[in-house]
Amino acid sequence: MVSDDEVWKNDVTGAGDAYKEAAAFAFQIPFDEVDKEQRQIGKRMAMAWLNRARGAGIRRSATWLTKEEAEDWCESMDKRYSRLTDWHRNELVPELYKKGYVETMFGRRCWLRHVWEGPPFGKGHRTREQTKAEMECVPMVVQGTAADLLKLALVRVHNQLDPTWATIVSCVHDELNLLVRNDKVAFVCNDVLTPMLDGLLSPLLGVEVSTGPNWSDLNDWEG
Repeated sequence: MVSDDEVWKNDVTGAGDAYKEAAAFAFQIPFDEVDKEQRQIGKRMAMAWLNRARGAGIRRSATWLTKEEAEDWCESMDKRYSRLTDWHRNELVPELYKKGYVETMFGRRCWLRHVWEGPPFGKGHRTREQTKAEMECVPMVVQGTAADLLKLALVRVHNQLDPTWATIVSCVHDELNLLVRNDKVAFVCNDVLTPMLDGLLSPLLGVEVSTGPNWSDLNDWEG
């Protein structure tokens, strides 16, 4: 969504599977033969790649790969998600060097001033601080936007709850946990939680709702 990479969108929210694709590249096996454990490894690799890790960083999750194979894997991901790669290298990073910060999709600035601790963009060998800033800017934008969304959702949900029958118990990453009186569960799920991201950024955004008597005993809400 941030980079408008249609292949990435499809593999994350559509018919594809970005983590299985990553695992298929890594294990050199057909996409349909990737099992659950291999997909988990692919997920860790894909997350590292999204944070702009290269061969050495990828090998922490895929220890069986040689340095050259890990670099080849990165290049395969670069080519498959070429728009995402181009956005990072040719749009986000040059802007970072120019401004010293990146912005979430809601305009919140995330400062990375240490990108200025070295030569200007494209001129001379990058310092360690500059390389670190280049790696940090992607999660700053992506995870920062996710954090903004969660804060907006928290306000929306809070404003629709009456503390006599529902309350927000905790917030874990991108998950809200609520304590709701039994006779209000359907209302909270259908009218408060399901539409809590409506109108924010993109119709691709979805909300998954689960209910249960406790945190370890949940079922998907189908109301």
